[in-house]
Amino acid sequence: MPIYCPAKPYRYAIEMNEGWFARNNVAVGTRILAN
Repeated sequence: MPIYCPAKPYRYAIEMNEGWFARNNVAVGTRILAN
């Protein structure tokens, strides 16, 4: 499994199955509302 290191600090990370982000039009900078 690859390990990714961010270029900047971050507060949260979201892990989904492969392809989920593309299928749901989620890209870098997309805002997600969590209830």
